[in-house]
Amino acid sequence: MTYTVSIEIESANGTKRRTVRNATPAHIRHLRNWARTNTPAGATATVTVN
Repeated sequence: MTYTVSIEIESANGTKRRTVRNATPAHIRHLRNWARTNTPAGATATVTVN
C-alpha cells in the first residue's frame, strides 16, 4: 500500500511545501526524519499522510 505525503515547513522565510506520491511506510519514516532535520529553529513542520 502506498500513500501521498505532504510536508509543509513554515518559517520566517515563508512556507516550503513538498508532496511525495506513492510513498511506502519506509518512505514516510524517512520523510518525517527529513522534515525534522530540515526545519529551522522557530519554524513548524507539518507532515500529512493520506
